[in-house]
Amino acid sequence: MWRPTFANWIDGFQLSADWYEIDMKNRVGSLGAQRIIDDCFAGDQSLCALVFRNTGTGVIERVLNVNLNTAAALTSGVDLEVRYDFEPDFIANQDERLNLRLFAGYLGENSVTTTVYRDDVGSINSPKYNATATLGYDIGSYGIRLVGRYIHKTMYDVTWVEGRDVDNNWAASSTTANLILSYRGKTDAGSAWTASFNVTNLFDRDPPIFPSQSQRGGQQNISNSYDAFGRRYQLSLNYSF
Repeated sequence: MWRPTFANWIDGFQLSADWYEIDMKNRVGSLGAQRIIDDCFAGDQSLCALVFRNTGTGVIERVLNVNLNTAAALTSGVDLEVRYDFEPDFIANQDERLNLRLFAGYLGENSVTTTVYRDDVGSINSPKYNATATLGYDIGSYGIRLVGRYIHKTMYDVTWVEGRDVDNNWAASSTTANLILSYRGKTDAGSAWTASFNVTNLFDRDPPIFPSQSQRGGQQNISNSYDAFGRRYQLSLNYSF
């Protein structure tokens, strides 16, 4: 962590960066039905035993997503945090606080190896870049927060080859914002309470649609990495005795 001290105006600034690498051997876990099917198609005969087809049509009817002793798993990346807190003087004779926080992540590798190596970086559940930024301002008992979340563009399927398996394998990047308005107070007995009004997905951004397929025909799914419900409102009251 770095906290510069060469000027008064930057006293509230701090920067930290963490590099991580998680390397596991003989990993035990479930791969998921789609990964089992993909690796079976790629030649892993041990996984083909978990795929059951209709004897007449050859259509896949069932996949056993059991815990397996996979060969290896590796995850690595960098996390960055920037924070800046200070007390501005926008309005005279008022207690003011302004803070900015940024969390950003870079995923370098997120691979699992059976007999087939596969790196899922760039997929819908493992975006290469993501970030969350918060800008907050408090004056007296009032507060306002604006929270922005960014997810880098992702691939529909990391096993697809663009131009051969699909025309366009990319879902666009997504940025959403949340707004929080709050008021803090105290009762005559000294208990604290906070009332807040939250607007989630402030600009009503639609999530990308990811195509999939089942025996009942084509489907359109929304990844859990994105906000699927659109703009919504919440009013809350917290009371501390």
